[in-house]
Amino acid sequence: MVMENGLHPYQDFAHFHMPNLVYIYAPLFLTDNPILYARILTGLCAFGICFVIFWHGRYLLSDLHWFPRIVVPAMTVILLLHSHIFKHSVSHVWNHAISVFPALLAFVLLIRWRRNPEATWLIGICGLTLGMAIGIRLTVVLLVIPFLFAILMHPVSSSAQRRRNFLVFTVSGLAANLPALYFLFFSFSEFWYGNMNYPHLFTEYYNEIDFQRAMDLPGKLRYFFLSQENEWDFTTADWLCGNCQHNFIYCLSCCPQNDHPV
Repeated sequence: MVMENGLHPYQDFAHFHMPNLVYIYAPLFLTDNPILYARILTGLCAFGICFVIFWHGRYLLSDLHWFPRIVVPAMTVILLLHSHIFKHSVSHVWNHAISVFPALLAFVLLIRWRRNPEATWLIGICGLTLGMAIGIRLTVVLLVIPFLFAILMHPVSSSAQRRRNFLVFTVSGLAANLPALYFLFFSFSEFWYGNMNYPHLFTEYYNEIDFQRAMDLPGKLRYFFLSQENEWDFTTADWLCGNCQHNFIYCLSCCPQNDHPV
């Protein structure tokens, strides 16, 4: 509709997500098989997630011998690939992998920036990639809080540098959300309904059909960490793999950094 008819979300048709993905997918409809290319794009984002985890793991372990520098990140990626949640999420054309990839890249750039707080360009790209992830999937906006906390609390040479970092991060994030800002100002009611009101109606619908599982934050956490079997036919091994993967990635992110990047 966007490429062939010049229509736009919210203004010309109902849309219940942030708008960036509409314009990312729109050029694919100029091809003979847009769904195929959309699936390829999702696969590339899944590959990007694995690559960023491996690449950053090598960076964090660069003081060690070459063997653990290869094996630990590789095993982390293997655990991720064997997570049933990951396999299910990247096997469909939707906004999961394509939003997680830029969000994960933003996190890695933030870690790199911490070693060189004067590198304003790093924090600019970090804001741009996180903003892109938010413009694809609104729930990513929760990451803004820890990102801003890390930027404002990290030691820098001067308060002017801290303000500059904050400004660059903020402007970059807003630049990545220019489509959302446009619709927020010029189609406010439709934009607000699609992104804020509709999710509540979606929850009410499931409440009315007496669907009780994972309907709030505590329920989602309980479902994620305690369920060993659900509609995707999880096994105990899948559950252990998922938890080990998250613990592995958390440990990698907490590793002491060094002066010899890979």
